[in-house]
Amino acid sequence: MPMLGANGANVNHYRDWKRAAFRSPSDRYVALINGPDWDNDRAPEDDQVFLNPGEPGFRDHLIGQVTSLVETYNVQGVFLDTSACWFNDPRHDVFEGYRVLVEEIRRRHPDLLVCGEGWYDALLALFPMNQTWIDMALPPRFDDLPMRYSRVLGHLKDGAPGAGSTGVHEGGTNPLARPLQINGYVPALAVVHDTFTKHRDEVREFCRAVAKEAL
Repeated sequence: MPMLGANGANVNHYRDWKRAAFRSPSDRYVALINGPDWDNDRAPEDDQVFLNPGEPGFRDHLIGQVTSLVETYNVQGVFLDTSACWFNDPRHDVFEGYRVLVEEIRRRHPDLLVCGEGWYDALLALFPMNQTWIDMALPPRFDDLPMRYSRVLGHLKDGAPGAGSTGVHEGGTNPLARPLQINGYVPALAVVHDTFTKHRDEVREFCRAVAKEAL
């Protein structure tokens, strides 16, 4: 399930970014939403702007990327990173952009799983599976959300066995927790350079816990 940025784009590679970039509610300036630390200098970068899939050009770009992956590699799913990001963009409706985006992807590729990152209630109508930003050990106010309408994946920020490295995620370290025993939740196991050489026993314990719940 390859990852594509539902919003994020590097301005050095997507040259038409200004047309789709999130704008302030008063439409006076580009709003920088996210600034991960790509080079480990402990400071956020400024080369990533968030683009709005409600803007037709960027939406078509995303659809083209998905189609290229499916036709080239026959993938069974795609992961749209940061899809839960909502912003009051005065030019294009973010949610409506997602609705049109997902409908067109499904029209072209009916059997393709379209997974999102994070969620809010309205998005459960569009994405049947989501990585969760929320710690599901502390369920939301309505305990039938989101499991009643979707399936939830553990997040990339969940730490690997050992030191709890989050690998490519900017979270740094996050200790590995025992898989949650919640119906509809699919745990994530992070894998970094020493996971299988130094921490095989912890990997086995994690997998046994998941398998026990599945049975």
